[in-house]
Amino acid sequence: MDDIHDQDEYGRVPSPQPLKVRREVNEPHARIRAKLAAAKKNDVGPPVVQGPGGKAIEEIYQKKSQLEHILLRPDTYIGSTEKQQQQLWVHDGQRMVNQTVSFVPGLYKIFDEILVNASDNKVRDPTMDTLKVQIDAATNTIQVWNNGNGIPVEMHKEEKVYVPELIFGHLLTSSNYDDNEKKVTGGRNGYGAKLANIFSTEFILETCDGQRLKRYKQVFRTNMTKKDEPRITTCKAGDNWTSVTFKPDLAKFGMEVLEEDSVALMRKRVYDMAGILGKTCKVYLNGERLGVKSFSEYVDLYLGPKEGGAARVYERVTDRWEMVVSPTDGQFQQVSFVNSICTIKGGTHVNYIVDQITKALVEKINKKNKQANVKPFMVCWQRLVCLPPCCALCHVLRDTCGGADCAVQTKENLTLRASSFGSKCELPALMIDRIAKSGVVASILQFATFKNNKELKKSDGAKRQRLLGIPKLDDANDAGGRNSAHCTLILTEGDSAKTLAISGLSVVGRDHYGVFPLRGKLLNVRDASAAQISGNAEIQNLKQILGLQHGKVYEDAKSLRYGHLMIMTDQDHDGSHIKGLIMNFLHTFYPSLLKLPGFLLERCAVLCCTSKAGHGARADHRPSKASSAWSSTPCLSMRRGRITWHQLQAGASSTIRWPHNNTCRGCLPAIHHLQHHSDDDMHCLTCQPGIASWPCCLLGLGTSTREEAREYFAAIDQHRKEFVWEGDNDSSALEMAFSKKRVEERKEWLSNFVPGTYLDNSARTIGYTDFIHKELILFSRADLERSIPCMVDGLKPGQRKILFACFKRNLKSDIKASPREPLPPLLLHPVASHETHAPTLTPYMFWVGLPCCRRWFSSPVMFLSTQPTTTARPRCPPPL
Repeated sequence: MDDIHDQDEYGRVPSPQPLKVRREVNEPHARIRAKLAAAKKNDVGPPVVQGPGGKAIEEIYQKKSQLEHILLRPDTYIGSTEKQQQQLWVHDGQRMVNQTVSFVPGLYKIFDEILVNASDNKVRDPTMDTLKVQIDAATNTIQVWNNGNGIPVEMHKEEKVYVPELIFGHLLTSSNYDDNEKKVTGGRNGYGAKLANIFSTEFILETCDGQRLKRYKQVFRTNMTKKDEPRITTCKAGDNWTSVTFKPDLAKFGMEVLEEDSVALMRKRVYDMAGILGKTCKVYLNGERLGVKSFSEYVDLYLGPKEGGAARVYERVTDRWEMVVSPTDGQFQQVSFVNSICTIKGGTHVNYIVDQITKALVEKINKKNKQANVKPFMVCWQRLVCLPPCCALCHVLRDTCGGADCAVQTKENLTLRASSFGSKCELPALMIDRIAKSGVVASILQFATFKNNKELKKSDGAKRQRLLGIPKLDDANDAGGRNSAHCTLILTEGDSAKTLAISGLSVVGRDHYGVFPLRGKLLNVRDASAAQISGNAEIQNLKQILGLQHGKVYEDAKSLRYGHLMIMTDQDHDGSHIKGLIMNFLHTFYPSLLKLPGFLLERCAVLCCTSKAGHGARADHRPSKASSAWSSTPCLSMRRGRITWHQLQAGASSTIRWPHNNTCRGCLPAIHHLQHHSDDDMHCLTCQPGIASWPCCLLGLGTSTREEAREYFAAIDQHRKEFVWEGDNDSSALEMAFSKKRVEERKEWLSNFVPGTYLDNSARTIGYTDFIHKELILFSRADLERSIPCMVDGLKPGQRKILFACFKRNLKSDIKASPREPLPPLLLHPVASHETHAPTLTPYMFWVGLPCCRRWFSSPVMFLSTQPTTTARPRCPPPL
């Protein structure tokens, strides 16, 4: 290869040519021989082949021995040999403290290898009862001594060396190579104590083999490159122990003396061994026995004594799994061990326990606090002393795994799969209950609230004059401007009510009035999760329209786009519910707004009117010369006499005519969702002197005409009422009405209802407590009556009315129904009732149990009111 530069074009190497010199005429032979010798001396041969950078190939490609490789690349085996700063647990002489320490990972590792070897002997020989560690920083000497069965002092027949020398002085030798045998010791790869030998200037190995009556001593020097011959003497029978004394090569770690931080870490590891080995093994440090005699006492070094210290949950699940859990108040940390190895970075064994605790706590918390919507990462945020990110707990975990497989030789992180642990650890339910009662739930809920509030803030509104992207919003001209405090946002019950409000704006103008229709009922946010609230379009739109900011305390309305919020709903029970839900939304997130004078208003709509009119007059026509109107259900009830409750939903036609007569016994086709009342109640109304011949019209906002809208808004001050905050009782009443946690109080509230209770609408202001106890309670009662089946026949009112219609028509064949027409017209006419609310029927399908009418009804049904004019009118079965 050196002569490749002399090859010809065919790859042939020419033969060496003899040296030639110039010969002068008559030159003596002696002088010629001298010239040849000089030429031969100056001949350097072919040029040397060079690689990149001018280096020879031999300098670039090198082969190192195993020992040379370890010394050249120590980070592969013991970690970095440079100083690092890291937040670690150390022993300060009294207790464990978490602080920033400056240490060399490689030095810490070689000490740990010797210490873990000594601890492993406890597994091999349970009679081991003493472990002694001496750390002398002044002389740079470390000694680890343990009793129990020593190393066999016997010649290895294959390697031709004594077993102690083979174990401590030859690389890649180990007793842990049999993977078919489950290991519960720290060694695995055959490096271990040899690394301490290699990175020491002096390494002294001593052992007593009481079985063979031999004592062995051997000294290694200069990074295991030199060794003395072993000295073998006799010892007494039963005298078994092993001692390793070494002086770290501090120069290789960039140190001159053993520094205090490094000694503190070593001292902490000795305390670790005291907690792991337990009361059956005495542990000494520098000649003094440590006071730690059990794993629970070891935990006291972190948490303090049980009396007066942090709360904790101790559990010894099996002989191989032992742990302590305790709540803390900060960032999570962990301390864990596998086969006496301190896994600083945790690993699969920690995740195995943490996942069980996290899953159980999340289920337990969400079961009782559904609105919290706790996620596993919220549990993991909290600090755990002695386990990885998991929950607001302190975990100290001691685990024994078969064949501890770590990511690297430094053994800081366990990578062995849980299925290969060799043992299972299923946490008992009692332990989870004890953890939940330790205070961790409060910490998790606090963090969950923080995260949820942060999520809700993303949809915050702002005070700006132009607001785009909100469908069906008719914004006030001055909303978000300098006159925004004088602006009023009118929230209407549906699009039909919005039409009424828009018609009324022609009277009051659009500068200070905006209109927004609510789509159905607002979400009950009190027990809703952050995800439900964030996903609710109506709530997000309200925040944008009003300019609400989550969590802000409002002392006035100057920072809002509107200074007033007016609720405009039908004067029925569902209208009361909508008003209550809006109050609940504000009280849950913006309670300060309810306390602002004049912020929350109500526009009282006309509910019922009677008028003198000619035969066949429009039902919604109210000649001003002779008419009466009532704006609430209780007022109407008093006017009727014995009518106790009814319900009206917007959307009735405005072209209704009275086909029979001028009394309420005529039919009102297309007026729907009117609560059924008895014939006697209707008779009381029609027989009252002075109005028996008047047609009666039950009005919703959707049935009002433009002329009526202008009339209402022209006298808007007359129809407007203000909700006022009267104290803490208002807050308690709102919580009682809408919180799932106060079910028992709500039951008692409904049970104590007194018929005839109503809200005095003559007052100009309404207290929130009065609204809850005198108006919202009417909705709750009505909702119960239409939602709960009767225990006599198992039917709800709406279902009973369908049966009544089928009986009335005397059906003898199947009825064809379709999604567009869920109930055929021939069933609608004879229904002698005034209401079946959609929620009564929507979720259910029921069987009409007659051979003549076998049909399923599963869609919302709109019932018409038709009262026969004959004296003997068929009566609908009263609700039971």
